Amino acid sequence: MDRTAPEGVGAPTQGSILVVGEALVDLVPTPAPATYRALPGGSPANVAVGLARLGRPVELVTGLGEDPFGRLVHAHLVASGVGLPRVDRRHPTGLAIADLDAAGVARYDLRLDWDLSVPVTPPAGTLALHTGSLATVLLPGARAVHGLMSAAGGRGVSVSYDPNVRPSLLDPHGDGPCGAVAHVQELAALAHVVKASAEDLEWLYPGRDPVRVAEELIGRGRTS
Repeated sequence: MDRTAPEGVGAPTQGSILVVGEALVDLVPTPAPATYRALPGGSPANVAVGLARLGRPVELVTGLGEDPFGRLVHAHLVASGVGLPRVDRRHPTGLAIADLDAAGVARYDLRLDWDLSVPVTPPAGTLALHTGSLATVLLPGARAVHGLMSAAGGRGVSVSYDPNVRPSLLDPHGDGPCGAVAHVQELAALAHVVKASAEDLEWLYPGRDPVRVAEELIGRGRTS
């Protein structure tokens, strides 16, 4: 879902991209009994790595612990060319423990602290801001991310948002997705680009035509 970027934003080569969100370790089961493989992950971190490997200047604001998993993820990001201007070291590195079903589809047991207590503003020359996933729903850091999205758009920075819905976090009491829908709509309204999977939209809007849902989300957001 793409909207017109704000006036004054130049070509991608004229600015850097700021990504804000979680970097963590995915613990993925292997064929051997009771063993797991530790892999660098986190949706925002993966976006930063992809941009860096495409040759785009990109910086990631995230949190990593002073622990072996943190060193693993840090080395992965640096080797991929991701800049790390600000890393919160106050909490252990987050974990996403995967449980694969018979079809190989993963469900995750998520263990992560997200506290972006220091206000972040896009540095001069920032072309775009990307965020989403756990960083936009886990408190207290989600409040800072919301403020950053609002401030970035107001400064002529293109904003992209990936809900990457995790029902276990958005629906902890079994009350359905109603609260999550309002939250996603609020953040989508701050973005110029919204990337949502078919699974995201089906959970948020069960039985709805995803194209109509996309049109509605676009209509709520920035148009300048």
